[in-house]
Amino acid sequence: MPDTSNRIASPNFRPGRAPGFAPDSIVLHRSGGARASLRMRFGSPASSLSAHYLVARDGTIDPCVAETDTSFHAGVAAQSSWSLLRPGVNPNFHTIGIELEGFAIDDWPASQTAATASLVEAIALRWRIPLDGAHVVPHSAIRPSSGCPAPTCPIGAIIAAARAAREGINQQPTVVRTTTRANLRIGSPSLDAPIA
Repeated sequence: MPDTSNRIASPNFRPGRAPGFAPDSIVLHRSGGARASLRMRFGSPASSLSAHYLVARDGTIDPCVAETDTSFHAGVAAQSSWSLLRPGVNPNFHTIGIELEGFAIDDWPASQTAATASLVEAIALRWRIPLDGAHVVPHSAIRPSSGCPAPTCPIGAIIAAARAAREGINQQPTVVRTTTRANLRIGSPSLDAPIA
């Protein structure tokens, strides 16, 4: 879980999730703006916008809304190409939104891409979300008119790095060490049996 010392106290969320819903997908955004302006936008009740996380270009991760709550990031689906869209259901009810600092014309710094991949992997692990292109999607898959997070967003690289991190975790060898001396006894288990 990211450090919460830089949490944005966004008022723009619905406590909890709609009944029967839990996060099953992650939506990436780049709506445009520097970290400071995005923090102000998410912190203002007038904007009615938020995301669960903001990832800065330098890799800093700002938590905005708890994952168990519904943030206002995906909006209403319109002409969606997303295969997991549920007709008549607000996508915010079952997704986690990640806002990426920057503008559509900006590049994608390695620090931001790596931090996003790490965050995606951690969220996917907590909620058992598959790390694939159907479950980690650009906002434009839900609402093409948004153009968000830009066609240049390295979603494939983010998913691949998140998978690599997951496989690294799963391949860690298990080592068991005995730190106390054990006495093996001959015969039936008894304190009176001689030590081998």
